[in-house]
Amino acid sequence: MLVAIVAWCLAFAGYLLFAGQFSGHELATAAVLASGATTWTFVIRRCASRRFAFSWRHAFVWLRAIGSAAPATLRVFGVLARVAMFGGSPGSAESVTFLRGGEGDPCDRARRANAVLTASLAPDSFVVRAQPRHDEALIHTILPPRPRDPRWLQ
Repeated sequence: MLVAIVAWCLAFAGYLLFAGQFSGHELATAAVLASGATTWTFVIRRCASRRFAFSWRHAFVWLRAIGSAAPATLRVFGVLARVAMFGGSPGSAESVTFLRGGEGDPCDRARRANAVLTASLAPDSFVVRAQPRHDEALIHTILPPRPRDPRWLQ
C-alpha cells in the first residue's frame, strides 16, 4: 500500500511540475493521470516476467547523477564553445569495466538498468553498448576519460 501511495504522489507532483500552472483543472487532471499511472505500474508488475529490486542505493546514485549534471554541463559547454571557435572533434569512445552481476538476480538487473540510465543521461557521456555476458561497456564521452565505478559507471 505504501508503494501505491508513493507512486501516486510522485506521479501527481510530476504532472503538476510539468504542467506549469496550478488550477482546479490541473489538479483534477493530475489526480486522474496519477491514478492511471499507479494502476499501470501494478498491472505491469503483475505481468512482467523479469523482476527488478530497487534499494536506497539506487536513489543515492540518482542524487549524485543529478548533482553532477550542472558542473558537467558547464564543462561540456566550455568544450563545445572551444570546438565551435577552433574546430575539432571532442568526442571519443572508451571501453570501461562494467561488472554486470547475475543475469537472473533482480538486484543486479535493477543496478544495471540504473547504471546505464544514469551514465546515459549525463551531459558529457552516454552508453553506446553494454552487451550481455560481457563485463565491459562502450561509452561515448565528450570530456576527457575519467575513472568510473565499475558497478555504477559513474
